[in-house]
Amino acid sequence: VTAPTGTAPNVDKAVDIPTGDGQWDAGATIVGSYLFPKTPGILPQVELAAFGGYNVQFADSIERRIPESADDRLSEDKEVVDRDLGDQLSAGGSVTFGNTRRGFSFGLGYTYQFMSEVAYSGSKYSVARYRYLSNFDQPEQEVHSATLMATFATIEWFKEGKFFYPFQAQLAWSRPFAGRNVGTADVVSAELVLFF
Repeated sequence: VTAPTGTAPNVDKAVDIPTGDGQWDAGATIVGSYLFPKTPGILPQVELAAFGGYNVQFADSIERRIPESADDRLSEDKEVVDRDLGDQLSAGGSVTFGNTRRGFSFGLGYTYQFMSEVAYSGSKYSVARYRYLSNFDQPEQEVHSATLMATFATIEWFKEGKFFYPFQAQLAWSRPFAGRNVGTADVVSAELVLFF
């Protein structure tokens, strides 16, 4: 459950950086994995993982400027409108090859994400004007992406007394390869996990 904390968008601020969207969410995600039995020697261990989740963004009301045309973002007309930010669906899977005794693992993953369009409605103006507002905020979005990742961990070494501190470092590269109304830039991320 996500509570409407933070500062919601303000139509009267020319430069507005909200820290929240001002509405409630509720969602759930299921994650599962299977670790194949270890093989003798230095062969890598294989793990399969999958997840699926859905997030509902509940409808609410918010004050917005109502555009007069498809390129009018600074309309003088304001109204408290009904807003539905759209629901979010995500699912994916991965296969990881690694050898915990050597500390390294490598993985390949796939992720699918979908978000329904933002919808606004009101009573003061024509339906077309609320549709312009919906298109400004966010049309329906969908993306398929692939991820390569490499992980180094000292956890097993620490358990065996061969390393002084347990940590895990991960580097990942993700590339969207299909989608609608989304960016196509690659994403590189790094993560360091320290255990206390």
